[in-house]
Amino acid sequence: MNRTGTWLGRAGAAAGWVSDRPPVWLYGTLAALPLLAWLPLVLSVTPPVRMSDLAFFGAALMSSSLFPWNVVGLAVGATVVMLIAAALAAIGEAGLLEWIDDREGHRPRGREIEVAFSVLTAASLPAIAVLAILASVTAAVAPTEFELPDTSGPLWLRLLGDLGPILALLTVVVVASQAVGASALRRAIGPHCQSISASLRDGLRDVAREPVRLLGLAIASAVADVLAFGLTLALLHVLWAPIGPALAAGPSPRGLLLLVGFVAIWLATVMAVGVLRAWVATWWSLELRRELPEPRRETEEAHP
Repeated sequence: MNRTGTWLGRAGAAAGWVSDRPPVWLYGTLAALPLLAWLPLVLSVTPPVRMSDLAFFGAALMSSSLFPWNVVGLAVGATVVMLIAAALAAIGEAGLLEWIDDREGHRPRGREIEVAFSVLTAASLPAIAVLAILASVTAAVAPTEFELPDTSGPLWLRLLGDLGPILALLTVVVVASQAVGASALRRAIGPHCQSISASLRDGLRDVAREPVRLLGLAIASAVADVLAFGLTLALLHVLWAPIGPALAAGPSPRGLLLLVGFVAIWLATVMAVGVLRAWVATWWSLELRRELPEPRRETEEAHP
């Protein structure tokens, strides 16, 4: 399949290519699992966190006899979770590129997974740095905002006013990092692979050379992820509404059947998000001047 000439045409070509290859959906699901797959499930079945809960949690951390080691432990735990999530995403992204490049076996090898993990981690470092700044500023301004009277406005709105510039910077950095990471990943994995440092450098040059096209794709991808996340969360929240009270009242056949149906629908949304991730990865490959392989056809010998 040759690269289609228009930006939206390449999106359509990527969607058609992914729709014919169900194994690609599994790798897409693995790539999406760290964030888009499990988080809507957790948020839909747990009560919403109130500002008072966050205030109590923060006060408990600060007043604990284990402070500051309890905060250090939370940071270490969060880092471990992020590394595990990055490893899962690396396996999924490497598997997707194996299929897109039509390499033998269609299974990512150790080298491809290590490279994908390194590239994704390096490309995420600017966003992680901004997140660290956001956490520091939040810790600095939150105590003052909590002490202000309610007449000053809703707490979340006051915090948004304090953190708005940093949140805007985080959005820009995430979009740019996605574009650079997508380009660098395809330079570091493939028949003409480069070193990780060279791939990141050339990925940055690609974005600087064609910012509208590549950043436009990064924005489109981010919007698709947000829409998928919101729709999945809304669907699971509505489905969980009758299940929670039924399970709280005690085990019953109706409650168990509702729970089984809920889990089945959640798994269906996970697969749908995986298809979305595979489509975006394929679209990136087309935008970065790669052709998609044609399906292999077996030829029959003619007998006289």
